[in-house]
Amino acid sequence: LSYDVLGFCLIESLANADKKRVKHDSTSISTWLQSLSSFCGAVYKKYTIELTGLLQYVANQLKAQKSLDLLILKEVVQKMAGVDAAEDLTIDQLSAMAGGELLKAEAGYFSQVRNTKKSSLRLKEAMSEQDLAVALCLLMAQQNYCVVYRETQKSHLKLVGKLSDQCQDTLVQFGTFLGSTLSVDEYINKLPSIQCMLTEYHIPSEVAFFLARPMFNH
Repeated sequence: LSYDVLGFCLIESLANADKKRVKHDSTSISTWLQSLSSFCGAVYKKYTIELTGLLQYVANQLKAQKSLDLLILKEVVQKMAGVDAAEDLTIDQLSAMAGGELLKAEAGYFSQVRNTKKSSLRLKEAMSEQDLAVALCLLMAQQNYCVVYRETQKSHLKLVGKLSDQCQDTLVQFGTFLGSTLSVDEYINKLPSIQCMLTEYHIPSEVAFFLARPMFNH
Protein backbone atom coordinates (compact mmCIF):
# COMPACT_ATOMS: atom_id res chain seq x y z
CA LEU A 1 0.00 0.00 0.00
CA SER A 2 2.84 2.39 0.81
CA TYR A 3 4.23 1.94 -2.71
CA ASP A 4 0.82 2.76 -4.18
CA VAL A 5 0.71 5.92 -2.08
CA LEU A 6 4.21 6.85 -3.28
CA GLY A 7 3.14 6.37 -6.89
CA PHE A 8 0.08 8.55 -6.32
CA CYS A 9 2.16 11.27 -4.65
CA LEU A 10 4.62 11.32 -7.55
CA ILE A 11 1.87 11.73 -10.13
CA GLU A 12 0.15 14.36 -7.98
CA SER A 13 3.39 16.32 -7.70
CA LEU A 14 4.06 16.06 -11.43
CA ALA A 15 0.54 17.24 -12.25
CA ASN A 16 0.73 20.26 -9.94
CA ALA A 17 -0.38 23.17 -12.12
CA ASP A 18 1.02 25.76 -9.69
CA LYS A 19 4.63 24.80 -10.38
CA LYS A 20 6.43 26.37 -13.33
CA ARG A 21 7.71 23.70 -15.67
CA VAL A 22 10.34 25.91 -17.28
CA LYS A 23 13.03 28.06 -15.71
CA HIS A 24 12.58 31.80 -15.21
CA ASP A 25 14.43 32.61 -18.44
CA SER A 26 12.03 30.25 -20.30
CA THR A 27 14.88 28.59 -22.18
CA SER A 28 15.07 25.21 -20.42
CA ILE A 29 13.11 22.71 -18.35
CA SER A 30 12.85 23.53 -14.65
CA THR A 31 15.24 21.84 -12.25
CA TRP A 32 12.48 20.34 -10.09
CA LEU A 33 10.96 18.53 -13.08
CA GLN A 34 14.34 17.17 -14.15
CA SER A 35 15.09 15.95 -10.62
CA LEU A 36 11.65 14.43 -10.08
CA SER A 37 11.80 12.66 -13.45
CA SER A 38 15.16 11.16 -12.54
CA PHE A 39 13.78 10.12 -9.15
CA CYS A 40 10.78 8.47 -10.83
CA GLY A 41 13.08 6.39 -13.01
CA ALA A 42 15.20 5.30 -10.04
CA VAL A 43 12.34 4.50 -7.67
CA TYR A 44 10.23 2.62 -10.23
CA LYS A 45 13.27 0.52 -11.11
CA LYS A 46 14.12 -0.34 -7.52
CA TYR A 47 10.64 -0.96 -6.16
CA THR A 48 7.67 -2.84 -7.58
CA ILE A 49 5.29 0.09 -7.98
CA GLU A 50 2.34 0.05 -10.35
CA LEU A 51 3.57 1.79 -13.50
CA THR A 52 0.40 2.17 -15.52
CA GLY A 53 -0.70 5.38 -13.80
CA LEU A 54 2.55 7.19 -14.55
CA LEU A 55 2.60 6.04 -18.18
CA GLN A 56 -1.04 7.03 -18.60
CA TYR A 57 -0.21 10.46 -17.18
CA VAL A 58 2.50 10.96 -19.81
CA ALA A 59 0.12 9.79 -22.54
CA ASN A 60 -2.55 12.23 -21.33
CA GLN A 61 -0.04 15.08 -21.38
CA LEU A 62 0.90 14.22 -24.96
CA LYS A 63 -2.78 14.15 -25.92
CA ALA A 64 -3.00 17.67 -24.52
CA GLN A 65 -0.01 18.61 -26.73
CA LYS A 66 2.33 19.03 -23.76
CA SER A 67 5.69 17.42 -24.35
CA LEU A 68 7.65 18.59 -21.30
CA ASP A 69 6.70 15.45 -19.41
CA LEU A 70 8.38 13.24 -22.00
CA LEU A 71 11.39 13.68 -19.75
CA ILE A 72 9.66 11.32 -17.30
CA LEU A 73 9.26 8.59 -19.91
CA LYS A 74 12.84 9.09 -21.03
CA GLU A 75 14.17 8.60 -17.48
CA VAL A 76 11.92 5.60 -16.77
CA VAL A 77 12.98 3.77 -19.94
CA GLN A 78 16.62 4.64 -19.35
CA LYS A 79 16.64 3.44 -15.74
CA MET A 80 14.34 0.43 -16.05
CA ALA A 81 15.37 -0.91 -19.45
CA GLY A 82 18.94 0.34 -19.68
CA VAL A 83 18.26 1.97 -23.06
CA ASP A 84 19.88 5.39 -23.22
CA ALA A 85 18.63 8.19 -25.40
CA ALA A 86 21.05 8.77 -28.27
CA GLU A 87 22.48 12.17 -27.39
CA ASP A 88 25.83 13.59 -28.52
CA LEU A 89 27.05 10.37 -30.10
CA THR A 90 30.70 10.06 -31.06
CA ILE A 91 31.82 8.90 -34.51
CA ASP A 92 32.57 5.44 -33.10
CA GLN A 93 29.12 5.20 -31.56
CA LEU A 94 27.46 6.25 -34.80
CA SER A 95 29.39 3.55 -36.65
CA ALA A 96 28.34 0.98 -34.06
CA MET A 97 24.69 2.00 -34.32
CA ALA A 98 24.76 0.98 -37.98
CA GLY A 99 25.45 -2.63 -36.98
CA GLY A 100 23.36 -5.38 -35.46
CA GLU A 101 21.90 -5.61 -31.99
CA LEU A 102 25.04 -7.12 -30.44
CA LEU A 103 27.29 -4.38 -31.81
CA LYS A 104 24.84 -1.72 -30.63
CA ALA A 105 24.75 -3.23 -27.16
CA GLU A 106 28.53 -3.58 -26.91
CA ALA A 107 29.75 -0.39 -28.56
CA GLY A 108 26.76 1.81 -29.30
CA TYR A 109 26.31 2.92 -25.71
CA PHE A 110 29.26 3.88 -23.55
CA SER A 111 27.34 4.08 -20.30
CA GLN A 112 27.70 1.51 -17.56
CA VAL A 113 25.92 -1.77 -18.26
CA ARG A 114 23.17 -2.26 -15.70
CA ASN A 115 21.19 -5.30 -14.62
CA THR A 116 17.75 -4.35 -15.89
CA LYS A 117 16.21 -7.70 -16.80
CA LYS A 118 13.49 -7.73 -14.12
CA SER A 119 12.65 -4.04 -14.31
CA SER A 120 12.60 -4.19 -18.11
CA LEU A 121 10.08 -7.03 -17.96
CA ARG A 122 7.90 -5.02 -15.56
CA LEU A 123 8.02 -2.06 -17.91
CA LYS A 124 7.06 -4.26 -20.85
CA GLU A 125 4.10 -5.70 -18.93
CA ALA A 126 2.94 -2.22 -17.91
CA MET A 127 3.14 -1.08 -21.53
CA SER A 128 0.96 -3.97 -22.64
CA GLU A 129 -1.90 -2.80 -20.42
CA GLN A 130 -4.41 -0.64 -22.28
CA ASP A 131 -2.08 -0.69 -25.31
CA LEU A 132 0.01 2.10 -23.79
CA ALA A 133 3.03 1.14 -25.87
CA VAL A 134 1.16 1.82 -29.10
CA ALA A 135 -0.48 4.98 -27.76
CA LEU A 136 2.82 6.45 -26.57
CA CYS A 137 4.57 5.60 -29.84
CA LEU A 138 1.93 7.24 -31.98
CA LEU A 139 1.54 10.27 -29.71
CA MET A 140 5.29 10.90 -29.67
CA ALA A 141 5.45 10.52 -33.44
CA GLN A 142 2.73 13.16 -33.81
CA GLN A 143 4.07 15.41 -31.07
CA ASN A 144 7.19 16.62 -32.87
CA TYR A 145 5.01 18.59 -35.26
CA CYS A 146 2.99 20.00 -32.37
CA VAL A 147 6.14 21.07 -30.51
CA VAL A 148 7.22 23.36 -33.32
CA TYR A 149 3.92 24.64 -34.67
CA ARG A 150 1.45 24.54 -31.76
CA GLU A 151 2.84 23.94 -28.29
CA THR A 152 5.67 26.49 -28.37
CA GLN A 153 4.40 29.31 -30.57
CA LYS A 154 5.30 31.90 -27.93
CA SER A 155 8.27 30.09 -26.40
CA HIS A 156 11.97 30.90 -26.60
CA LEU A 157 13.68 29.35 -29.62
CA LYS A 158 16.15 27.52 -27.38
CA LEU A 159 13.29 25.79 -25.55
CA VAL A 160 11.63 24.87 -28.84
CA GLY A 161 14.83 23.19 -30.00
CA LYS A 162 15.25 21.43 -26.66
CA LEU A 163 11.72 20.04 -26.68
CA SER A 164 11.94 18.98 -30.31
CA ASP A 165 15.21 17.14 -29.69
CA GLN A 166 13.80 15.56 -26.53
CA CYS A 167 10.74 14.35 -28.40
CA GLN A 168 12.84 12.80 -31.16
CA ASP A 169 15.37 11.25 -28.77
CA THR A 170 12.67 9.75 -26.56
CA LEU A 171 10.84 8.33 -29.57
CA VAL A 172 14.01 6.62 -30.81
CA GLN A 173 14.80 5.39 -27.29
CA PHE A 174 11.26 4.06 -26.81
CA GLY A 175 11.19 2.45 -30.25
CA THR A 176 14.52 0.78 -29.53
CA PHE A 177 13.15 -0.57 -26.25
CA LEU A 178 10.04 -2.01 -27.91
CA GLY A 179 12.05 -3.49 -30.77
CA SER A 180 14.40 -5.25 -28.35
CA THR A 181 11.77 -6.59 -25.93
CA LEU A 182 8.89 -7.59 -28.22
CA SER A 183 9.06 -10.52 -30.60
CA VAL A 184 8.35 -9.89 -34.28
CA ASP A 185 4.86 -11.39 -33.96
CA GLU A 186 4.07 -9.31 -30.87
CA TYR A 187 5.31 -6.19 -32.60
CA ILE A 188 3.21 -6.84 -35.72
CA ASN A 189 0.10 -7.54 -33.63
CA LYS A 190 0.47 -4.42 -31.49
CA LEU A 191 1.57 -1.67 -33.86
CA PRO A 192 -0.43 -0.53 -36.89
CA SER A 193 0.95 -1.06 -40.38
CA ILE A 194 3.06 1.54 -42.19
CA GLN A 195 0.13 2.44 -44.43
CA CYS A 196 -2.13 2.91 -41.41
CA MET A 197 0.43 5.11 -39.64
CA LEU A 198 0.82 7.29 -42.72
CA THR A 199 -2.82 7.65 -43.72
CA GLU A 200 -4.79 7.41 -40.48
CA TYR A 201 -2.37 8.82 -37.92
CA HIS A 202 -0.55 11.23 -40.28
CA ILE A 203 2.87 10.26 -38.98
CA PRO A 204 5.89 11.44 -41.00
CA SER A 205 7.15 8.75 -43.36
CA GLU A 206 10.63 8.50 -41.82
CA VAL A 207 9.15 7.97 -38.35
CA ALA A 208 6.64 5.41 -39.64
CA PHE A 209 9.42 3.41 -41.29
CA PHE A 210 11.52 3.60 -38.11
CA LEU A 211 8.65 2.24 -36.01
CA ALA A 212 7.85 -0.46 -38.55
CA ARG A 213 11.43 -1.67 -39.00
CA PRO A 214 11.28 -4.41 -36.31
CA MET A 215 8.31 -5.94 -38.17
CA PHE A 216 10.70 -7.04 -40.90
CA ASN A 217 13.35 -8.65 -38.68
CA HIS A 218 13.53 -12.34 -39.49
